[in-house]
Amino acid sequence: MNFKIEEVQKSTNINQIKHIYETSFKEDEGLPFVMLRMLSKLRSTHFYAYYDGNELIGFSYFGVKKNITFITFLAVDELKRSQGYGKLILDHIQMLFPYNKIILTIEPSENSYSYSQRSKRKHFYLMNGFLETNNFMELGGKELEILIKNGEFKKEELFLFFLRYQLLVK
Repeated sequence: MNFKIEEVQKSTNINQIKHIYETSFKEDEGLPFVMLRMLSKLRSTHFYAYYDGNELIGFSYFGVKKNITFITFLAVDELKRSQGYGKLILDHIQMLFPYNKIILTIEPSENSYSYSQRSKRKHFYLMNGFLETNNFMELGGKELEILIKNGEFKKEELFLFFLRYQLLVK
């Protein structure tokens, strides 16, 4: 395995990254891809493409403010899943911000249009050190379960993260 990383802004594989994004997340779960690219120009937003050699395997999209890293999107190409690539992507994020709490949200399996897919997603995160917080948030009219790695979950910290992050977007 020859794991490589590049910023999406510098990638020549934009259409492939967009394809992985669009096939990994339903339209109502995300933002238009062009918006992701625009927001990734903010210094607190990170958008990376991951390769095995020259073959695109997936991407990550996350924000960082103070001691919080919030993973908004992480996806591995359908044909490359269950081969250890997702763990490598999580390890990369952890390496960049080793002392940060890493937070992400997932749609609860029981409320999901695809129970099997959601259950596998949650199991993947739990196997990679994330913990259930027993907290939920509503985003885009959907209830999402909050998972955390590297610390204790505090609602106030997440609220401040979004407040600080939003101030940069305006």
